[in-house]
Parts: sequence; structure tokens; C-alpha cells
Amino acid sequence: MAKFRTRIYKANSGNLKIKIESAKPIYKDGQKVGDEPGKWADFVGGVFETDDKKVIEYLKNRPTFGVDFFEVPEDEEEVKSPAQNEEKNLESLTKQELLELAQKKGIEVSESLTKAEIVERLKAQ
Repeated sequence: MAKFRTRIYKANSGNLKIKIESAKPIYKDGQKVGDEPGKWADFVGGVFETDDKKVIEYLKNRPTFGVDFFEVPEDEEEVKSPAQNEEKNLESLTKQELLELAQKKGIEVSESLTKAEIVERLKAQ
């Protein structure tokens, strides 16, 4: 079992949902008769758990892994708060990665800022 947490969860603003697979049409005798539902990682209450190895691997390979969401190590499940993990993960990113992340999140940044200043702006959001 793998457990993931999101750091962008806020109590009344909805859950993070990541599309794993798109819905697929179902055909019978050449006619579309419906859709096979897509597959989603739905972070209910900021948490998503799964045993599916393909889903785990997919999530770990997403560019937002470690930024918007992270895996909770089995031995640390409730030891660190999301804020502590976010601080550690932001510090591990390069300046260019931090600039790109800030721009994706709509945070005003420029090349002249230091890495520490960019991290501070990301934490302040």
C-alpha cells in the first residue's frame, strides 16, 4: 500500500484529482454504446492510497511529484507535517525548477531573485 498526500488541499476548496487514464468508448456492432470510466487518483481529504503498482509508478513519474503531492514513507506516515515535507522538497529543486513552478502557480518571480527568495514566495502562497 502506498500513501500520498497533497500540500495543496484546503478544507473547503475541493480535492486534488489526477487523471491516470482517460475514459474509453465502448462499441458494440460498430455503434458506441457507452464509455468505460477513466481512472483517477482522488486525494480525498488531502490523501490518496493505492495498491496498484502502475498507478504508484505513474504518480512518482509526474512532474508535480514532490511539489504538489508526495509519498508518505511507511515509517514516517504521521511524523512529518505536509509543511515540513514541502520545505524539504522545495529546497531540493534547482532555481530553474523553482522559477517554473512559481510561474505555473501564478506567483510573480524573476530571474534576478535568489533561490531562497523564490522558495519564500512559494511557501507564502
